[in-house]
Amino acid sequence: MDPPSHLMTDTPTKPRPVTTQEVGAELCNALGINPDTTRAITINFTAGDTVWIDITTIGTDQTTGNIIDIVTRYNLVPAEATDG
Repeated sequence: MDPPSHLMTDTPTKPRPVTTQEVGAELCNALGINPDTTRAITINFTAGDTVWIDITTIGTDQTTGNIIDIVTRYNLVPAEATDG
């Protein structure tokens, strides 16, 4: 089976780097995440370990809700304010 055309190199002897613009949206769609708000994806395959995927997205009003209400509800304060 041939690889997708966007992964093909210009010449067989000189590989061409693939950019995130070429494969990013396709990967986001495969993972079921919004490519418009996704900033980074890290997939870690380590021998003998669990595969993990770290996804960084932009917080929007739809995804974060009212963050100020959450912080206020739990009375979150800087760590140094609670010391001593």
